[in-house]
Amino acid sequence: MGGRAVLYYDGECSMCAMAARWTGRLDWLHRLESRGSIDEEARSLGMTSVDLDRAMQLVSPNCETFSGFHALRQVMLRLPLMWPLAPLAWLPGAALAGSWVYRWVAHHRNLWCGNRA
Repeated sequence: MGGRAVLYYDGECSMCAMAARWTGRLDWLHRLESRGSIDEEARSLGMTSVDLDRAMQLVSPNCETFSGFHALRQVMLRLPLMWPLAPLAWLPGAALAGSWVYRWVAHHRNLWCGNRA
């Protein structure tokens, strides 16, 4: 993985793919690599396609794995334009509320973009 984190997302989800494209555009420091499906490296960490259907997964350069809202927080730390907002994601209660919102959006994403359920 080098010094880059790897962001795994559901490549069959148009909303997920669009978010990955925007993340790539904002990644001026080249700290992320986006992948729309799991690969051998992800499988070796125990990741499955079911995991990607539920939430994006981020694997840090030191092989820590983050899922959903916790992955989003890690993405924010890697994108300079997100740095001013990143501390908000660590406020007390932010993980609980953010995780709930993330799961709700992920579960209902077909409402906005016509994805499979």
